[in-house]
Amino acid sequence: MNELRNAVREVSRKMLAGKLPRSQNQGTAFGMALAWELRPATSEELALYGKPRKDEAKELVAAQGIGYLNREVLVDFVVGRQESETKVVPLVGCESEMHSNHGVGYSLDGDNGYTFDFWKLLMFQAPLLVFAARVNTARLDDLQESLRSCARDYRDYWSARRLCVVLLPSASRNHGEVRLGIGTADGGIDFARLDSSLAK
Repeated sequence: MNELRNAVREVSRKMLAGKLPRSQNQGTAFGMALAWELRPATSEELALYGKPRKDEAKELVAAQGIGYLNREVLVDFVVGRQESETKVVPLVGCESEMHSNHGVGYSLDGDNGYTFDFWKLLMFQAPLLVFAARVNTARLDDLQESLRSCARDYRDYWSARRLCVVLLPSASRNHGEVRLGIGTADGGIDFARLDSSLAK
């Protein structure tokens, strides 16, 4: 949990002067930078893959000195090793849902875009899976429970790997509202507030 907490704080500090993303574009840049911040320490050369679509997001990422290859590799952002022209070995896979008005229920359709993107991430083959989302502050608890249900249903696909979840409040600048989640070996997710101890 501390690694995730420190990464969120570091990205917030570097990119947004310690503040939380206040728009979809800032959130997209935050998600890209978070995936890069959580990359494994290695002497190997790693690449970040992603396709931010708006200039504001591109400029925020560039301002952090983060270079990326402008393409998607199955999920929104991937940190990996480019072993050949045709072989990418993913080390971090990230789904980033920063449009804050999706439904927060649990279904795999257009009504609940958060859980659909989360489910896609759980299928992705990387040692570290990262899910980042902006959601209306009043609906954070509901989304948290929907993600827990989805993680339990699909535990066989991801529980041998690391899972990190960051839920950002869209209607609040309060860091105390940020929810951090860590996947557990039994297929659960333990959540805590950014500035508090672990809360089941």
